[in-house]
Amino acid sequence: MNGVVMMKIVALIAAAGKGKRMNTRISKPFIPIFGKPILAYTIEKFEKCKLIDKIYLAVSPEEKELCRKNIILKYNISKVKD
Repeated sequence: MNGVVMMKIVALIAAAGKGKRMNTRISKPFIPIFGKPILAYTIEKFEKCKLIDKIYLAVSPEEKELCRKNIILKYNISKVKD
């Protein structure tokens, strides 16, 4: 080895906002803009970043499956880990 240390970089995205002040039934991260949830735009930016190895999402437990189906699978996200 040449003495170079390769660091793993992990992104943590906090996305558990409820949007109570917005008076909406949809949690803020899942509000669509141009047909796509706000959270999907954020995740895609980290997904495309070559420096990021893994992405962890802090979402509410009741929205974890919703996030997986409507964002992770739908937009072919591979760096998000449990």
